[in-house]
Amino acid sequence: MDNAITLCRYHHQWFGSNPVAFTDFLTKIYGEGHMAILREKANSILKTNKVLRKEISDHYRAEFRAADADPSYVIVSYN
Repeated sequence: MDNAITLCRYHHQWFGSNPVAFTDFLTKIYGEGHMAILREKANSILKTNKVLRKEISDHYRAEFRAADADPSYVIVSYN
């Protein structure tokens, strides 16, 4: 959830073809600190098993329910 962003079809395609511009765009939105956290997460390996995948799934189900009940709720990422 820390890196989710909604784009129209045009911008999705354009940023997909221009990754440097996309990174600059995200940095302006989220800030350098948030981007550093995303880079760290992207470069880490999370080994899972069936039990951990269920735990992650349960976490996001609970987060989405909370967000559905309260639109101002900020969804917290699992990791």
